Amino acid sequence: MTKDSDDVPSPFELFIDENVKKVRIKTGEFIARFSREDVKRGLKEPGTHKFFRLEMPYQEAFNKLQQINDKLDSTPISDSIEIKNLNHETDLYNFHQLYNIIFMTSVDPTREISLEEAHGFPEDRTYLASLYNSFVGFIYLTVEDDPLGESGKIEKVGAVAGVGVLAKHRGKKIGLKLLRTAIEYFEDKGISKLICEVYEKNEASLYMFTSLGMTVAGIMILEEEQPIE
Repeated sequence: MTKDSDDVPSPFELFIDENVKKVRIKTGEFIARFSREDVKRGLKEPGTHKFFRLEMPYQEAFNKLQQINDKLDSTPISDSIEIKNLNHETDLYNFHQLYNIIFMTSVDPTREISLEEAHGFPEDRTYLASLYNSFVGFIYLTVEDDPLGESGKIEKVGAVAGVGVLAKHRGKKIGLKLLRTAIEYFEDKGISKLICEVYEKNEASLYMFTSLGMTVAGIMILEEEQPIE
């Protein structure tokens, strides 16, 4: 697909090769292969929103672990950041509040989720970051069959399907520690690539992922005339 004339340029479009594909997705239903099929998005505001698909070979991400550890070791507060799996019985309410605070105060157009929807996040693939016994961030991971392999064949990939850190705690390498958890989680999953989708205006997340070495491989346009209630 060609670039829409009314698209607002982003500084991160400099990362995009002219051959990168674009798909358009209407009313929150994924109808094209460029987006994860396990996610249903609603928007907190109507309109058209662009997301970048970023990816990198998993082995390259795994090779970054020592570099990540060095960065964390040079950040004293990182020793106080604890990562644990979500426990529905003990953590669900606080996770639900954390998720909504992060996304409803961010530039991302994501809607609030209900407590029931929060319960849909699997314990084994959802990790919480705590600082001084308070939850400050999370990451949600999936293993997926992706049809965008170099040979045109379906590949198994690891997706960062959701990640966020409370605004007041950004800059403390919490996101980096969560990314390390993701790379370690995928080590024995037989994936070929690490992928994620990032809203075009979320420059903090774009910077975090591109600093890891991920590059833009596609653009997803999500159109909704009305937000999903």
